[in-house]
Order: sequence, then structure tokens, then C-alpha cells
Amino acid sequence: MKIALAAPRWKNGNSYPPLGLAYLAASVQRAFPKAEVKIFDFNLQMKSTTMSNAEEALAFKPDLIGITCMTNVYKEALELARSIKKRAEVKIVFGGPHPSVFPVETLKNDCVDYVIAGEGESSFCELINALDNDENDFSHIKGLHYKSGGEVVSNDPCALVADLDDLPFPARGLLTLDDYPLKTSDGKVIATVMTSRGCPFHCTYCFKGLFGKSYRQRSAESIVAEVEDVITNFGVRDIYFIDDIFMLNLERVRKICELIIKKKLGIRFQCLARVDRISEKLLDLLTRAGCVEIHYGIESGNQEVLNRIKKGISLKQVKKAVKLTKRAGIRVKGYFMTGLPGETLETVRQTIDFADSLDCDDTMFSMTTPFPGTDLFEALKAKHPGMRFDDKFVDAYYFCGDDAMIPTFFNLSNIPSDELVEITRKANSDMIVKKRRDRYKKKFGNVVGVFFFGLSKISPLLKMGEYVNNRFLNQR
Repeated sequence: MKIALAAPRWKNGNSYPPLGLAYLAASVQRAFPKAEVKIFDFNLQMKSTTMSNAEEALAFKPDLIGITCMTNVYKEALELARSIKKRAEVKIVFGGPHPSVFPVETLKNDCVDYVIAGEGESSFCELINALDNDENDFSHIKGLHYKSGGEVVSNDPCALVADLDDLPFPARGLLTLDDYPLKTSDGKVIATVMTSRGCPFHCTYCFKGLFGKSYRQRSAESIVAEVEDVITNFGVRDIYFIDDIFMLNLERVRKICELIIKKKLGIRFQCLARVDRISEKLLDLLTRAGCVEIHYGIESGNQEVLNRIKKGISLKQVKKAVKLTKRAGIRVKGYFMTGLPGETLETVRQTIDFADSLDCDDTMFSMTTPFPGTDLFEALKAKHPGMRFDDKFVDAYYFCGDDAMIPTFFNLSNIPSDELVEITRKANSDMIVKKRRDRYKKKFGNVVGVFFFGLSKISPLLKMGEYVNNRFLNQR
């Protein structure tokens, strides 16, 4: 049997390898050693067309095609499925965040035969087995939604994976890691590794429709074994632990670091962390293990706004975490949100000023987006009972950079939408300029650094300035 797994194109591209599809592929390979599995990540072909994507997938002659999608690529995913169906009678199954929230609505499209909601590794393999044996009864497959007699049938939800160590390592061999834009500042490939699923916290903007609220973690031994696999089989020594609460269990983090040190893996890694889990002792161990960058979700510079979104942190904790992290020699990236519920021009300015006051190496401002499956979205539905999913959702995109000027998606703040977009765009632009100038000052001193920074902005010296910035000032 041939299984094709497809990741549709994002509106502005996606730099990250589709780890979810790699997990699915690995599960299929383990369950069906004779099956042929291929991953098609069309984000690596942003200039292609939906039609050419469909033809490429069909050239593999698959018996089943799995398509993953978040809300922002749902429309593209449907267009891909329709284009495939026009050319072949192959079965198509949808999965991922959006179909997990709207399985019935997704199945109302003629181009979709099945939907698997939630963690799909086991259910997907059961579906393959049923189709391979020409079974007509799918009622035993948990998490599966399908059509029978013109009606949508929804089976019981699938159980969450209790022991994540039981999952095979993602099938990275089906991906070309070198092709992804996710790189270090010195151009090295970064491999993404997920160490846990589920989140026990209650941030109102966070999506939990796929992995749930039940926190499950892989063992330190399993994680380090995967890192060794990445080194041995792919020659990659830069790792990004991408789960949001990598540092929830500090004893586990300690074991991971100690194993990395003991085995002398010589890796560089970055991770995400909450500011309330940081200490000098932990940072010292992280540094010795090879941690070079920590990403903090800070969100707002106004404590009342933070409380409103149930972030569970204080501005004092933010300042302390950033200060200690920088002191340990670890780079800091801070994530902030604009347009949070009830936000005003005053509170968003406080957030920008607060971000400016922190010694972050990188700062990103995103516009608040109430994606389906979040508490923010549920609050919207309660406030607007007649609200339905429609094409507006396909433009949901949270980043507003210089080349991504788009309207806000369900503006939750007290700031006019056009003004909020401009504020967010300018905040990102100004922060990039400020941090670049600071690197010149740090390297050459205040006076000379500012002088060279000024020169770097003058054409034709701009390219030379960029070279200096990338070659000498932005090293990890």
C-alpha cells in the first residue's frame, strides 16, 4: 500500500518541517513494514500551483492521501483535495488542528472521505488496515469521522497517547532538512524535537484541541536517544525543543542536560520556557549542556492584561528571567501579542515600551488571533451566538511584519483595526532596527558602533553592513 502525506502551502510559507506528518509516517512504517510512505511538504514549493501539487502527489500513485491543516491553510487544503479528486478516485483523510475542531463541517466537503480528530497515529494506522482489508465497518476506529449512507458518523474520541516513549522517532528520512529555512545564524540546519504533549495551563489564546490539557512527557533517555539519532543519521547538532513547556518538569530537564553532558554530544540547542521556571542553577546547567537560546512567551507589558488572558506570570518574573538568562550567556527571544481582549492604545504602548526595556536579542510582536479551539474563540461564540466558520478564517494569520500587512482577524481590542496593524508592523520593524544597532554598539562601543550602524544603512554600503552584521555581530 502507498500512503501520501501532504502539508498544504501556508499563505506566507512555513519554515518548520512537518513534524506531525513525520510522526504519522514513522507509525505507518512500523505498523506496515511493506508500505511505501512519502511526505509532500508544499511549503517548499511556494511558487507552485495547487494543481501541480495535486499532480505531484498523484504521481506517487497513492492508495490513501492524508492532508494536515491548521485553520490558516484550511481553504488551501480543501482546494488541494478537490484538485486531487478531479484527477483520481483516491481516498483522502484530513487531520490536524482545524479538522479536529470541525470534523463534521470538514466532512461535508465532497473531497474529504475521512477525518481523524486528535492524536492520530494509532487511528490512522487502524484506518489503513481497514482499507487494506476492504473492510466497510469503521465503527471501531476511535477518533475517526466518516460518511455512511449520506450521513456523517462520529466515533468515540481517540485516547491520548499515554506513554510518549512508545511512539517511534519521526521519520526525518522522508524530509530534506537542508531545504527548510529554519537555520542558525551561522547557517546550520536545525532539527526540531518534541518532548511532551498537552498543557495544564489556561492561557486563553492557546490551542489545546489536538493534544489536550493532559500533560504527558517523554523520558530524558528517550529524548537524548532521539538527539543521538539526529546526530548519527542526519549530521545535525543544532536542536530546537519546540514544545511550549519543555521546562515544566525541572527534574526531567536536569536529567536531559546531564545525559547530554555525560555523552559529550556537543550540541547547541534552543527551547521555549515560561519565565516562572527559571533559576541561576538551572541556567548554569543548561549552558553547560549546550543551550544557546531560550524563547519566552511574555505577551504583554501590562499586568492586568496578563491576568485577563490567564497567563499566570508577573512582569517582575519576566524581568528576572531575561536578566538571568542573558547573564548566563544565553540568547533571549521574547514573544509579545498586540490586540489582546480589552487592549487600549495605552496598554499596547506599555507592552512595546516594556519589550524595549528588556535585553532580548530578538523580539516578535504578533496580533492576537482567536483561533478555533481556544478559549478566546469560545468566548467569541458566546458573545456572538450566530457566528459561523466562514472564509474569513482562512486569512487568520498572527504575524504582521513589513511584508505581511493584513487586517486583524476578529479584533478583540479597543483599538481600530487599521491602527492596530500599523502599530504591530512598526513595533516589529523598530525592534529589528534597535537590536541591530545595539549589536554594533556592543561590538564597537557606543560612539563608533552608532557611526558604523549609520553607515550600514547608506546604499551601497547596506550590503556591506548586512555582511558585517551577519558575519561578526549575530553569532551564537
